[in-house]
Amino acid sequence: MSLPAKKKRRKRKASVEAAKKLPHEHKRARAMVKSLSGNSRMWLCDGEYVYFRPTRVVNGEKVTVANPTTLERHRRFISEGQYTYVETQDDVEIYKVAESSPFARKGMFLGELSDSDVRRQAMLNACKRDWIAYTDCLEEMSGRLKGRYDTGIAARVYNDYLQYIDILIGMRGGPVAAERAAGLAGVRKRRGVGSGKLILLPAGMAS
Repeated sequence: MSLPAKKKRRKRKASVEAAKKLPHEHKRARAMVKSLSGNSRMWLCDGEYVYFRPTRVVNGEKVTVANPTTLERHRRFISEGQYTYVETQDDVEIYKVAESSPFARKGMFLGELSDSDVRRQAMLNACKRDWIAYTDCLEEMSGRLKGRYDTGIAARVYNDYLQYIDILIGMRGGPVAAERAAGLAGVRKRRGVGSGKLILLPAGMAS
C-alpha cells in the first residue's frame, strides 16, 4: 500500500505591518482613510490621535498639499505639546494627543458614523455640555459638506442641519443657542482656531 502523496505547502506571502499598533487600528483606519481622501481633509483628529497628510505623490514626485495655515497651526500644536509623533503610515503622519490637550476626547470615531448619527451625537453632546465632542461633531459635518458642495450650498445645508439639531436639543431641554455658541467658541479659542468661518458656527452666531 503506497503512502498518500504529500501535499505541497503553499508559501505564505510576506506581509509588511506597522511596528506599532494603535488601539482599534482597523476601525480607525477605515474611518480616517475614507475621510482623508477628501480634498479638504488633510488634517483630522479622532480625539486620541491626529492624522496629518502634508504631502502627496503627484506624477512620481512628492508635493506639499497642506496649505500654509494648516502647516503653521500643526507645527504650533506640536511645539505646545498638544500631541506627539508616533509614526508615518504611507503618506499619513500619526500623532498621539496629550490628555491635557483641548483636542482630547475618547470613545467616538466620527469618521465612520453616518451623517444622521453625527447630527445625533452633536445633539447628545450639547445636552451633556461636552463642548469638545460637540465641536468635533460640528466640524465633522462641516468637513463632509465642504467636500460635497460648493461653499454657498454647503453653508445652507449646514445651517439646515444646525436648525434640526437645535430642535432636538430643545426637545430634550438642553442648552440654548447662546450657551452652545459660547461653548464652541471656548473650545476653538483653546485650539487656536479662528472664529470667522460661517460654516463652523451655529446659525445666527457667525461673526
